[in-house]
Amino acid sequence: MLVRTGLTEQSVEVVIKAMSAETWRKRKAGVNLLKEYMDEKDLSLDDIKEARPDVTMVNMLTWRNEKGGARCVADMQKIRIYIGFALGMFHNSQDVAKSGIVVAAVKELELAQRSQAKYNRTWNLDLLLMHVGKQGLEDGKQTMSYSMALLVAFTAARMTELTRMKRKDILIDEQRMMLQTKIKKGRKVKEYTIEQRRQGTEYCPVGALEKLLQDGNCWKGDDSAVWINIEKQKALSPQGCGQVLRNVLDEIGIEKEYGGVTIRHAMMTKLRREGATQEQVNTYTRHAPGSNVVDVYYNKPVGRDLSTLLLLKQKV
Repeated sequence: MLVRTGLTEQSVEVVIKAMSAETWRKRKAGVNLLKEYMDEKDLSLDDIKEARPDVTMVNMLTWRNEKGGARCVADMQKIRIYIGFALGMFHNSQDVAKSGIVVAAVKELELAQRSQAKYNRTWNLDLLLMHVGKQGLEDGKQTMSYSMALLVAFTAARMTELTRMKRKDILIDEQRMMLQTKIKKGRKVKEYTIEQRRQGTEYCPVGALEKLLQDGNCWKGDDSAVWINIEKQKALSPQGCGQVLRNVLDEIGIEKEYGGVTIRHAMMTKLRREGATQEQVNTYTRHAPGSNVVDVYYNKPVGRDLSTLLLLKQKV
């Protein structure tokens, strides 16, 4: 393909050597998809060169989406990034992936991947809130479990955010709580400040966390982890936090198929059902502006026992 752009064999070697091994590996993976597409459609490099690059990319995305499979989403990302680079180089064009028809196609096809999400439905967040309100905060272990569940339910905290949380990151006064948190994506670490006001309810996350920090089992140093295994006296891992939350779901009677992290899913579903826009939920849950991740992967129908509907109009 590089030769077809007009480069000599020596120039091609220079270009390839200039790429890092990792860059070459990733772009090679994308080119393999292009070759598979060309073989199935019986296309030559001349056919690819004559067609508009953005049209070729949309055709490839549609082709891969129709094939389906577990690798579908990952392969479509490779097409959008690496094939876009290859086509841009082939046509002396930049930002093929930012073409209007490519952007529209990507948006539509990502929505078509809703069925690829791990959960097709979620559970009702009110079940958790009612359970915690009824049980109250008693011993240290229960206080930790319920305060973690409430914090996730009201802030959509990720498991990795929980494990990075230190006592010095939390400031609580009579009206509110200010929580400093970090999200790491690749090599970048983004810092956020989460504000939660006290609620006049039995399941207030601020009151629950305040009680946890005052509990005798909680570590007291400013640099100490907030979430710990009380029996082993060690900081919890992301998997450990997930298990603590799953134990709370066991108390409620939530089906085993749902991991502890689905408290976040239930929370985002409730926000969307109550009228919050996708952009508002993105901001509240620390997702990137313009992202449709919330609606594609988290906002799901709430599971219901339909047999109860048959009894609604029955007279006792």
